[in-house]
Amino acid sequence: MKVLRVAACMVLTLVLVALAAWAYLRSGRFDIRADRRPGGLEQWIVSTLRDRSLARQADPITPPEPFDTPMVARGALIYGDSCEICHGGPGRQAEPFAYGLHPVPPSLDSPVVQDDSDGEFFWVIGNGLRFTGMPAFGSLYDEEDRWAVVAFLRRLPELLPAEYEALISGGGGDAAPVDGPYGDPAAHGP
Repeated sequence: MKVLRVAACMVLTLVLVALAAWAYLRSGRFDIRADRRPGGLEQWIVSTLRDRSLARQADPITPPEPFDTPMVARGALIYGDSCEICHGGPGRQAEPFAYGLHPVPPSLDSPVVQDDSDGEFFWVIGNGLRFTGMPAFGSLYDEEDRWAVVAFLRRLPELLPAEYEALISGGGGDAAPVDGPYGDPAAHGP
């Protein structure tokens, strides 16, 4: 009988907590403004969801081998067109609007980011990340281009600003030019 009472109290407590959470969410009091940093609980929930989901989604993805110089050069051109505005590059800051995103887009040469696997980089480039400002580029860049960006990202931490400038200007390898802000539109569909 005592076990039944304890179980009933636990169920009632869970129901009350769920109702309180539902009432809070329905009240409109949850602050969704982008100009304020999210609270600790929200950050923990989102980062845990992101990290666990990304590890599961990207686990079976393996890169083509090896990442060669033309691949790195092609990735640099794409990075310069589509990624630098939010993530910056050697000797270049991200555009001011990127600092209004929460979370602020990370510097992709940081050790924390570089700990991600090649598969995780590839998956994020193609699919984006919900609850961040990271868009999905899978419909804009084919697999070969996305792997080229991964190859470039692996080289990024060792690049000096002058080397980076040479790569994004097309002078760093045998890469085909990238037309417009998202590469060749004819090659990537509507």
